[in-house]
Amino acid sequence: MNNMNNQNGKPSAPRLGVTMPISETYPTQEDQDSTERLIQTLKDQGLFELEEESRRREIVLGKLDKMVKEFVYVISLRKNLPESIAREAGGKIFTFGSDIDTLCVVPKHVQREDFFEEMYDMLRRRPEVMELTSVPDAFTPVIKMKFSEIPASLKARLVGLELTIYQSSN
Repeated sequence: MNNMNNQNGKPSAPRLGVTMPISETYPTQEDQDSTERLIQTLKDQGLFELEEESRRREIVLGKLDKMVKEFVYVISLRKNLPESIAREAGGKIFTFGSDIDTLCVVPKHVQREDFFEEMYDMLRRRPEVMELTSVPDAFTPVIKMKFSEIPASLKARLVGLELTIYQSSN
């Protein structure tokens, strides 16, 4: 992050990322007014997500993220990984698209079948999940649903994370 001054001696906005911005010039009053008019037009046309809807979406994403972590933990224990490694194995969701389209990234010891059995079951048990369907024959494993009335899809991606599998003494 870079907080240096720009050419006008004004402090620059914090720089996020690895490439230089196209321009460090602050927006003019005309730019700001134009942005305000655009936002108002989008709201008037019903094309701007309401704050309440945005909060609901964030809550759903938080629940899905927590479920993915629990899913990876359960599968890790089932595959005889020690508790400490199972807890750290993680799992993460990434969002894209206008509905809640999520990519569920899991370690490679979590198999495709685990996703369609355990994760599907975890979702099925949640009262806010409706219209739950799985598409096991798809190239990318996907489970579709309505979560708190918001259309969502959960796609699984195994990563090449190597974890040593410990045999239990039982």
